[in-house]
Amino acid sequence: YKRLEPFVPAVDSLCSEWKDRTCVRCAPRAYFDDNGICREVNKNCNTWDAYDGLCLTCYKGYELKNNNCVAS
Repeated sequence: YKRLEPFVPAVDSLCSEWKDRTCVRCAPRAYFDDNGICREVNKNCNTWDAYDGLCLTCYKGYELKNNNCVAS
């Protein structure tokens, strides 16, 4: 008899939904990186590309530079 260890998704704390030990949905303001791990979007992004997390528009007081929002 082998006791199964509980699954602890420590590697991907921004995952909001798991299915069979695989993240299927990231938390709000997060996106899947190339390895399928959820990564946080820049906190100054108002909107971003869901596939790569790059900023598309910024909150007031920030401007878009190289797909990132910086203080203006």
